[in-house]
Amino acid sequence: CSLVNEQLRPTLEDYGLKLERISQRFPTGDKTLPDSGETIYDYYQLTSDQLILDNATVSAIDDRFDGRQSPLLAYLANTVNKIVAEASNTAGDMLGGPVAVASRRVPYSIIVGVPDALGQGTPHPLPDPSTALTTQELRYPYCWINSWLAEELQASPQDWIEFFYYEPETIDGRETLRQTRAIIAGIVPLTEPQQGFVRNRPAVYTKPPTIYNDPHFTPTVPGLTDKDSIANWDAPFKLDLELIQPADDKYYDLYRLTPKLFLPYQVAARPSLFGSRFGQATSIRFPAEEFSSEAELREQIESALLANRALKGFQFEPVRQKLLKSAAGTTPFDMLFLSLSFFVILAALMLVALLFKLGISQRATQLGLLAAHGFTAQRIRGLLLREMALVALAGTMLGIALGLAYAWAMIAALETWWVGAISSPFLSFSFTATSLAMGAAAGLLISLATIYISLRRISRQTPLRLLRGESEASTNSSPPLRRGLLILAAAVALAAVGLIVAGSGQSGMARAGSFFGSGMLLLMAGLLTLHCALQLRSKAHGKASRVATAGAGGLWPLAWRAIQRNPLRSSLALGLLSVASFLIASMSVFHVAPDPRGYGGFNLIAESSQPIFEDLASHSVHTEQLGSAAAPLEDAVIVSLRMKPGQDASCNNLFQVEQPTILGIPKRLEQIAEARRPRSGLATFQWAVERSGGWTALVATGAGTADDPIPVILDQNTAAWSLKQGASLGAPTVLQYGPRELHFRTVGLLANSVLQGKLLIGEANFKTLFPEQSGYRFFMIHSAENANPADTTAALEKGWSDAGLDVTSSRATLQQLLGVQNTYISAFQSLGALGLLLGTFGLIAVQLRSVWERRRELALMQAVGFSKRRIAQLLALETLLLLGGGLLIGCLAATIALVPYVLENGTRLSLLGPLVMLAGVLMVGFIAALVSVRAAMQKSVLTGLRAE
Repeated sequence: CSLVNEQLRPTLEDYGLKLERISQRFPTGDKTLPDSGETIYDYYQLTSDQLILDNATVSAIDDRFDGRQSPLLAYLANTVNKIVAEASNTAGDMLGGPVAVASRRVPYSIIVGVPDALGQGTPHPLPDPSTALTTQELRYPYCWINSWLAEELQASPQDWIEFFYYEPETIDGRETLRQTRAIIAGIVPLTEPQQGFVRNRPAVYTKPPTIYNDPHFTPTVPGLTDKDSIANWDAPFKLDLELIQPADDKYYDLYRLTPKLFLPYQVAARPSLFGSRFGQATSIRFPAEEFSSEAELREQIESALLANRALKGFQFEPVRQKLLKSAAGTTPFDMLFLSLSFFVILAALMLVALLFKLGISQRATQLGLLAAHGFTAQRIRGLLLREMALVALAGTMLGIALGLAYAWAMIAALETWWVGAISSPFLSFSFTATSLAMGAAAGLLISLATIYISLRRISRQTPLRLLRGESEASTNSSPPLRRGLLILAAAVALAAVGLIVAGSGQSGMARAGSFFGSGMLLLMAGLLTLHCALQLRSKAHGKASRVATAGAGGLWPLAWRAIQRNPLRSSLALGLLSVASFLIASMSVFHVAPDPRGYGGFNLIAESSQPIFEDLASHSVHTEQLGSAAAPLEDAVIVSLRMKPGQDASCNNLFQVEQPTILGIPKRLEQIAEARRPRSGLATFQWAVERSGGWTALVATGAGTADDPIPVILDQNTAAWSLKQGASLGAPTVLQYGPRELHFRTVGLLANSVLQGKLLIGEANFKTLFPEQSGYRFFMIHSAENANPADTTAALEKGWSDAGLDVTSSRATLQQLLGVQNTYISAFQSLGALGLLLGTFGLIAVQLRSVWERRRELALMQAVGFSKRRIAQLLALETLLLLGGGLLIGCLAATIALVPYVLENGTRLSLLGPLVMLAGVLMVGFIAALVSVRAAMQKSVLTGLRAE
């Protein structure tokens, strides 16, 4: 692309520029000869179809031509009149003191800012002001007027004039009238033509015209320069026709928009007069004698403007590279799914251990026989490991198929039920053999490692214990070891607290890492603590047997003793359940519902396809545009914002963005926010992280450089995911807008805002950075309390339909933005459901194994008088203890890990979803209890007592 860009040479017409040769000769000989007669003026003039030449264009030409050009700035004055000092103005302060109007007000006159001479080689420069003004008077603003205006005003050098004009840019859609006074430094001559302008034919002179008889001082303005009278002007403001006198119409017929007043260019181009952010020149003149031909001049100008190619959009882009970069996405869902899947993987490994031990316990006698015949522990482990490797391999193959099905189901859900997460269905299911091989190898190796660790404990049993059917030795730890485990649990808990503190104030991947890391550590701490508690043997364990028949409450000690029978196994079951409950409880909290604070109480937002220059907050504008239909807009609060259109950086866009939409925030928004603070009935925007001053932090100016960045406010999700700048105060953001690299500095973060996906900067900075963006295109609206928002919407869309104004409900828009986040939360919760499924299998495995090992014990209990109902109650209580412990640990870990998030963001907890899903866990637990009870009650007492 760089090579192609170097070869790209746009023409002046491509830039919207026009170069033409303008000459005026007074014929003295043969009119058929083009060079006959006296040359009055002869120059080339460069103009823009935008009327104003932007600063970049003027600067590039200045650098190339080094003074051989003359910039001009033409402007329209509403009125011009002569003034004299009033009697009270004894100090002679004509600039600011009281004055009296000493002439009629001449309407709609062109004022032109010109250099000291009208271009190199011009035979008639403006008169030297020092010939008419004293040294003291030269300190005042001075001007020149033409002879026609001098006659109308009865003015002469050293007289003062006053002219009124509208500012170059409207403020809130309203024209602002300003006034300037200047002293006359000279009168320039104007020759009256014999015949004025007729349609496109120029005036006809019988006497030589002067260089000031040049209507080309004023660029072509459709709607003004092509009209036959002032009354027919299509002006952007309302004309005061009462000011127009017959002399003014006659001047227009004879001279069209030939200037009546001249100012020094440096004065006219000041921001306090006619200069603006759009530019400080309406045309540039080049003396014809300086160039051999128009083609030569054109080539030089086009060469000078090559530096502006990218700024003007003439640049080839590496589309493929940009698309590949954008396709990388804004949110690292792979890391998020991997982080959440870690808990499910952990649960799966615990389930592998439980199921493996359940299978081995049923083959304990076989292993004991092998050991008795001389098989070493190492050989037994190798035999079982090879056997289990075949099973694991088969399971891995099945897992690949199930994984592909799960991934396909996720894509199908995102294309249908969860389509809100991607805005439109465009995803397709795909995979690579490499990714499948890597996943299968990782799963197989981890499973075999888990099996090997379990085998080491089993292979250490003596042949006699194995022949008796005891596959595991007592796992009770010594007091020192238990104390060590408790110390480890405390250290892990402290690490979790430290991670929570470190994650406070963070967002994005930092906050996600803090949450999942602290949650994992809290789960470990809870399980270690409970594991130690399971290893404690009560001194009153004999008393448990005596109270077992004293009602249902007496079964609790026996149930507790039963799950203490094998602390490691019970801890694994608790771990499975705690992981599932942690995912379910924590993910549900992140569901967010639309809140008025998300849109600052502005229940409607609007965006137009074309700039709107009127003040939509003005009642007079409503009445003028809609008449009686403007009633729904009465008392409505409307804030107009400038907008630099760009890419959508909200959650609705899965692709990376390079140029997000930028909004210019006016001071009025802060004034409205301040007015609402004391009133409880009106909401203000919710801040995730707010610097002192809120919106006023955007008032500070910035050049957009690394040393002087622009203050910006972002939505927290935009900062964290779309821009990936850390989502913290002071975080830098660097974006490329055309050839410009703009640096921003975050001064505030909004929480769950309808302004998600946009950069919010101060209006003053916006106007400086993007002078080409005029008018307003984004609007925040608070409809009147007694007005129907639908009526307000209809009125606005009807009144400004030509500008493509589209009004939408803020709540609906915010609902759509938050729906993306909530959809992904639902997708993540599916992992919790998968963990719940694993926990169910684990609980069933633990209870079945417990029943298998205690079959003789349960039969003996029946033999000594325990009814089947009491034994069923005992097994149910055991399940309930495991179930309750797992839920308690998981929910407690989730609660502690979420405390900073809830405190910082003021999140309203949505408890219904978690409660429903946890109720499902309880139901699953009772199903497990029923399975274990059924298994225990199927055999007769005699069969149980004979069990080997």
